[in-house]
Amino acid sequence: MKKQILILWTGAFIIAFLAAYFSTVTDRDFPLSGTIGIGGRQLTYRFEKKVRTSDSLAVVLRNDADSVSAYMDVYAKDTVRVFFKPSDNGRTLRAAYKIANIPATLQYAVFVKQKESVFQLPPDGSTLKTLCVGKVPAQIMQVYYLTLFLGLLLAVRTAMEYFTEGKKIKKLALFTTISFNLFGFFVVPVMRAFELNIIDKSIVQPTELFGVNALVPGLSWIGITVFLFSSKKEKPAALFAGIITILLIIGLHF
Repeated sequence: MKKQILILWTGAFIIAFLAAYFSTVTDRDFPLSGTIGIGGRQLTYRFEKKVRTSDSLAVVLRNDADSVSAYMDVYAKDTVRVFFKPSDNGRTLRAAYKIANIPATLQYAVFVKQKESVFQLPPDGSTLKTLCVGKVPAQIMQVYYLTLFLGLLLAVRTAMEYFTEGKKIKKLALFTTISFNLFGFFVVPVMRAFELNIIDKSIVQPTELFGVNALVPGLSWIGITVFLFSSKKEKPAALFAGIITILLIIGLHF
């Protein structure tokens, strides 16, 4: 019996982890990264689409080539040119642009120069855009990811009761509902208050703090739990609910 429980939880964890990973890499805010060749050497870049910061946007390039410099043009009211400063014997190039007011969306372009040659990053020549929001305490972010992943894990584990006697469905459904609603109704608003930089500063509309996507899993599981407590078809309903939850987590980005 203990072996079966261990197998079920392990399987649930693997499925939940894969769903969370796929959701992350398909997120609209997933960083733009790549590598280009310069003089037979490599230069690696990673441009964030969303950063949580207190005062500046930092851009870092990893460089294996010799005699390479870089700069970025930030398109504000007037174009501001920021030069990268080398460190680690020139293997790391770092630039930081001070932001007057956060949150803000910055548009910029990054250029790399070696001798007389100038390369734009990314190679397709597109203008980069990064949303800079307020810095969120690490503890808040830990609770954010914990409640979201725990809800997903419990939803998958509830679905896997379909392959057992199904005695734990109601209890697991309750804990799933609690986790998702803690995430949507409490953790996300606190995180967004820091992102909007309004802590102890101003009052905002509830719609700015409560994201519709973040509320969907919790509200869905309230209805699912009520159904599971009143229906005799618990096992098929639990399996269906788990599958729908996986699709929601993959499709919705918070």
